[in-house]
Amino acid sequence: MTYNIYRTTNDPYFSPGSIPYDTTSSATYTEPGVIGDPNTNYYYVVTSVEDATGTESALSERVGEFDFALVPGEDTTDYKYNFVALALNVDSIADADSLASYVGGVYMVIRYDATTQGITYWLPDYSSGTNFPAEVGQPYFLYARDTAPTVVTLVGSVPMKQSTIFSLTPGSGPGESLS
Repeated sequence: MTYNIYRTTNDPYFSPGSIPYDTTSSATYTEPGVIGDPNTNYYYVVTSVEDATGTESALSERVGEFDFALVPGEDTTDYKYNFVALALNVDSIADADSLASYVGGVYMVIRYDATTQGITYWLPDYSSGTNFPAEVGQPYFLYARDTAPTVVTLVGSVPMKQSTIFSLTPGSGPGESLS
């Protein structure tokens, strides 16, 4: 059995063409040199091909790598805010603590809750605040130390198309237009 690898850049929901990007007989696939560029993110789907008939299976789950740039602090007393969102389902990121650990060099993770109009914070080094769930599609502020990387790469599965949907409704009070 062989596997057809279909790949594109910056379009997680692409429709594969008729010619695969690559083929392999291995159940694992590694492509060196694709991580680390916040301007180019790569997405993949795979099909299996029955050798005897050449019949191609349905598409696999979509996976990808998503890079985002960080601005670390400039010295041990300087921290910088960075706005990030979880673009992929990463198995090892479940909450604020694991997000901070995955990124590295994070002093604090902050989440804004539009429903309560408030913020929740987590200080990993002090186990202080609320270690809230980290969810794909949600935005977070990372307060980065000078030890934080300048680029973080998420590797994981692409969420189902339109799985994160926001409903905006008119506000009811004076000066409110959306809530």
